[in-house]
Amino acid sequence: MIVLLGINDIGFPRVRMPGAKGTEAKEMPFASQAVSADEMIVGLKQIIGRAHAHGINVFGATLTPFEGTNSYDESGEAIRRAVNKWIRSTDAFDAIIDFDRAIRDPEHPTRVRQEYDSGDHIHRVRQAIRQWQI
Repeated sequence: MIVLLGINDIGFPRVRMPGAKGTEAKEMPFASQAVSADEMIVGLKQIIGRAHAHGINVFGATLTPFEGTNSYDESGEAIRRAVNKWIRSTDAFDAIIDFDRAIRDPEHPTRVRQEYDSGDHIHRVRQAIRQWQI
């Protein structure tokens, strides 16, 4: 099993929504759902434990960059980095896939490389998948 979870958990509480017609922009309507890196790691450990209890090998995938989205901020980036650090250093997973390293812009590591950016600064294009032959 490949586990690539968490970027929405980081981003949604930070989403800045454009206001309805004739109103001011609504800031962070999901702020009450914010999670910490530690909470995300506890959740990942639960998934790993449950899968392992059924004999399923678990590959952890690092969280990819999301700067440029309407949910990016420095506190969310700090959470993403902390979770990725744990994913890269833990022995809880059977293996890891470092999607962050594979698609981040080397000149601006909080952003997706331009050739992999579908235009919304978070979702990857098919050419990246074809390149990796996934």
